[in-house]
Amino acid sequence: MTTGQFYVRPGPKQEKWAGIMVVGPSCPQAIEPDTDQDLSLSISTVAGVPAAGDLTPGAITITRVRAGVEAVVVNAAACSASPGVIYYEYAFPSASWQPGDEYKAAFSGQKVTVGGTVYPLSEIRCGGRVSREGAIYADTQSIIAVVTPGGSGDLAAILAAINAIQAETGKWPGDEVEDTAAGLNLNGGVAGSGNPGADVYALTAAGRIEVLCAIISMRNATPGATITVRAYTSVDGAEDEIYNQQFTRGTDPDGVMVINGNFGANEPIRFEMHSSSAADTAVDVPYKAIWRVLE
Repeated sequence: MTTGQFYVRPGPKQEKWAGIMVVGPSCPQAIEPDTDQDLSLSISTVAGVPAAGDLTPGAITITRVRAGVEAVVVNAAACSASPGVIYYEYAFPSASWQPGDEYKAAFSGQKVTVGGTVYPLSEIRCGGRVSREGAIYADTQSIIAVVTPGGSGDLAAILAAINAIQAETGKWPGDEVEDTAAGLNLNGGVAGSGNPGADVYALTAAGRIEVLCAIISMRNATPGATITVRAYTSVDGAEDEIYNQQFTRGTDPDGVMVINGNFGANEPIRFEMHSSSAADTAVDVPYKAIWRVLE
């Protein structure tokens, strides 16, 4: 499951309920066709677990990505609500899904009532991939058929089956980075975007990748400072901002989860940080990212 307090593309509305609630998207990273799956949002508030009547379920859209081509399979279907959870049950029918497909789920129109005040949520996204386990099992069985007593013993058939398994399993190499950007001028510097602050890290990998997490730590900034974390990537040849969120050092968690699972990228992702404290002119900023290669 992909879960977390922050998600990949928070909208401006999130700032209005920071400190009021925590919303965690949950989507299986790997699914088999024709199996029931729950895609959900777990919600907790300062008042505790919200009742089902305090949740407006909204809708969900599920998009299939096959060979780089996107197609909407479920269009604005109504979600359901139970205490603390907004969810949608979907069976991923084999008529529409096959191994190797990627799915993207987008929750929209959800609202949470806390203390009589209604808080609309920004669009929340999560996703995963259709599992290749069935295909791998079939290839394994073909090897067993030719090497067991009474089998064909055909070396070419064995090698073909081994190659098929390697083709299925060899598509998930990954990598990670965990380091510290030293001495950053978070208050008086100018980041790559031209905004105040400093560049922390640029995640760069060859080909298409799926970023599982990207964390920027503000633990070395001045307590009480307002910390702004931004992220950018190239869209059709021009760099766009994809994340912009403010936190309070000493009040919010030090580790800022900028990306939390299933963020596809084929261009570098650059992370920036700014501090409102004039004392933060030489700050060591730890960061961490984990990703896997899609091709």
